[in-house]
Amino acid sequence: MCVTSAAVTAASLRTSPLREAWDLATASQAAPLAAADERAVLQRIDDTLEVCASGLAELLAASRQDRERCRRGALECAASVLRAFASAEPAENSPVSASRLLRTVDDRLVLHENSVLSGEQTYAVDLDALSGIPASADAYRSDPHGAGSFAAAWERLAETAVALLIAAVRAMANIDRGAAGPAPSSRVLATALDQLRLIVDEVSRGARALPETPKGESDRVGKLLSEVLRTGLPKEVLDDLTEAEPSSPRLRDALAGVRSVWLEIGARELEIVVLLDRELPAPSYAQFPSLRQAVVAGAANVLGGGRLLERPEEFLLIDALIHQHDGLAHAVELYTSGLRGHAPAYTQAQLVVLTRLLRAVAALWVIDARLRQSHAATPAAQ
Repeated sequence: MCVTSAAVTAASLRTSPLREAWDLATASQAAPLAAADERAVLQRIDDTLEVCASGLAELLAASRQDRERCRRGALECAASVLRAFASAEPAENSPVSASRLLRTVDDRLVLHENSVLSGEQTYAVDLDALSGIPASADAYRSDPHGAGSFAAAWERLAETAVALLIAAVRAMANIDRGAAGPAPSSRVLATALDQLRLIVDEVSRGARALPETPKGESDRVGKLLSEVLRTGLPKEVLDDLTEAEPSSPRLRDALAGVRSVWLEIGARELEIVVLLDRELPAPSYAQFPSLRQAVVAGAANVLGGGRLLERPEEFLLIDALIHQHDGLAHAVELYTSGLRGHAPAYTQAQLVVLTRLLRAVAALWVIDARLRQSHAATPAAQ
């Protein structure tokens, strides 16, 4: 079929580099294979995925990147994958059609952007996952004559294509972000690290100031986890965060209120990590000289990897708080498993709480940066 007859239009896509790739894919028509020759169709798509994945991995892994060449390669990679699927759809309403592939990739890219803005992910492309794409695409050859093998092969190739498209589009977006503005200077990065160290010290003081566990209660970790999960924000604070003017006292009061909540969360998380150290032969952060350094490095990666140092006002504080609670609920499950005798669960629980702690520190840095911005934007007359 002609690629340009696909139901999805570039205008309906929310991710700019994906729109560009779809425009390139629809600019030319790939020669369709006979619908009955499904094995040849699968083989051609598999070959396309393998070539594109290996080429993209080589481009992104280069020690000295030619940004223009790298972006052009990523664009052609994405367009080639889309073109292959669009010219070989098994049926118009197939779950692996180019249209559905586009919608899936667009949805996941939007979710990823929200995850970056709430501190859950960064813009880094996983080169290890990218290098494994050819192997996953080749999986359908293991049982080509099995019952339902072609349907399963289409699904596996579609999943592989989604992963490859996301990597290619994110690589393009990363290059575009680099061209749109310079990365933070070494002075800015050094200042941010100093500020993160001060925040970790403040969190540590908060942990030391936590009330002692009452006599008769032995499970301090469980108590602290329960306290964090009960932490929330008053509705008026939530309203002020989204409605108040950037330079208004109303916004600064709301940010101060949110800061106190994040500080309480961070203090308890730090105490939990320290307490779980006593249950482990080695801490989950053993690659770092100290817990303080592990938290500072992790928080810096969240802020730097999400380019949040340059745009703290875009950080989704409320979404980040929701993710915090979700992560800690998982930590409760792991900790409970540890109490029931599954010792490795303690390490997993500590790692989960540690990842929440470094994100709490990152959120505190964001709040402080926004408070500085708000004060700077306040007219001198006020």
